[in-house]
Amino acid sequence: MSVPLPLAAGGSSPGAAASQSADDADAETHDYGRWRSRLVLVALCVLAGLLVIVHVASSPKVSPVDELQHLDYAIKASHFDFVGAGDQFGGEAMRIEACHRLDAEFDAKVPPCPENAATLDPPTFQEGGFNTAYIHPPTYYLIDGLFGRALSAVAPGHDDLTLIRLGGVLWVVGAVVFLWLLLSEVGAGIGVRAALILAAISTPAVLSMFSTINPDGTALLVGAALTWTVLRAERRRLPWWVPALAAGAAIGLKATNATAIGVVVIYLVLRLYQQRRDNRGTLGAEGASSRKTLWKDASSRARLLEVGGIVSAAGVIAAGWIVVAHSLQVMAPSKIPMVARFRAATFPVAQMSQAWQAALNPLGTAYLAPFLRASSLVIVLAGLTALLLFAGTLAGAVLSPPHSRLRTLAVASLVVVLVAGPALVLFNYVAQGIYVDIPPRYALAAVPAMLACASVPMRRRAVLAPVGILAALTTLAIFVQAAVA
Repeated sequence: MSVPLPLAAGGSSPGAAASQSADDADAETHDYGRWRSRLVLVALCVLAGLLVIVHVASSPKVSPVDELQHLDYAIKASHFDFVGAGDQFGGEAMRIEACHRLDAEFDAKVPPCPENAATLDPPTFQEGGFNTAYIHPPTYYLIDGLFGRALSAVAPGHDDLTLIRLGGVLWVVGAVVFLWLLLSEVGAGIGVRAALILAAISTPAVLSMFSTINPDGTALLVGAALTWTVLRAERRRLPWWVPALAAGAAIGLKATNATAIGVVVIYLVLRLYQQRRDNRGTLGAEGASSRKTLWKDASSRARLLEVGGIVSAAGVIAAGWIVVAHSLQVMAPSKIPMVARFRAATFPVAQMSQAWQAALNPLGTAYLAPFLRASSLVIVLAGLTALLLFAGTLAGAVLSPPHSRLRTLAVASLVVVLVAGPALVLFNYVAQGIYVDIPPRYALAAVPAMLACASVPMRRRAVLAPVGILAALTTLAIFVQAAVA
């Protein structure tokens, strides 16, 4: 009879050694995957920053998408001088436009580049010389204005237009990071994350917002941050007040970022409805309809707190800004030429009924920088990307399991892009008595949620490959156009 020898001190059995070896291999694989993920994220951040820098260098003219107003606001905000209704353009902003020129027909009326900015007269510029960006909170302008001033200390010789535009690097890198976190949260692989993010940031409409002075450049970042924090808080990985802070920041940067708030609120309400229906099956109709039962359920209570926190934070920031804006005004908004020009004598029923189309393509734009609109290839690729975003969101809704997070998020996103246009028309009429065409960029904050849903069909290689190729081609086309411009 053979007796097994006792293990030596510190020794291990063959089975234990094999188990330890497997654990080590798993740890190495995990470490490799983590470092590969970080390297891809860093590469995307660098590439995003380069795209903004290339766009800024290739577009010396002032954008007609209200960039003079935003430039003037940022310059003043960097000196803690905030714009109110009735304020006119400052000399520095007017001098920059006169010297860089405006990329629009109105440029024919802009005075020539002066030796002394004091000779410039505001009424000879757009909107009768009035800064119409007073409707926006100063947060974006303060950040970019101070960033531009800081850059001027290390990069002398550049004017405020270039330096403040480069603040877009901050917003695009932040957007990449939060999009990465959001797509990781919904289970997208590294390749899917990289392809979707590159497709989004290289779309000309999005790149233009990052690369010119425009608060819409914050939309992708705040939309991704808000959606990510809501999904994390729903799994109790973050406290309920973090999404509330994100919602407050979104409104504090620009009111149209409320499209992202609309997405997450609708999402949470739908999830609450699903939870209540599930409870009805477990507790019976009487028990499920009880408010106390809804509050006692931990998941339902977390969602109720999220909804309450998000709506309250957004409301407080919006109300606070209305009070501050009123204190800053030096003239009644109704007397400003632009407001008078857009005054609606009657409720715009016909325009409102057509406005639903405005936000269906949030990646669309009516304006591109000269070096981009010179390329039909860039325009075609941009159109394909916009089409794939909408199709991907629909596919995500269909392919995701019933009552799943991604199907619910897809439904919420589609509802928002359908109603955003009419809702904004109604808001403008009620708040100011005006009608203006709603541009697609006002729905940019909903794009991160749509990208998360589009990650579902992209988990198939047959879909991932063409989307990745499209994103790479668009990025390459932008660099080529910048080189030949």
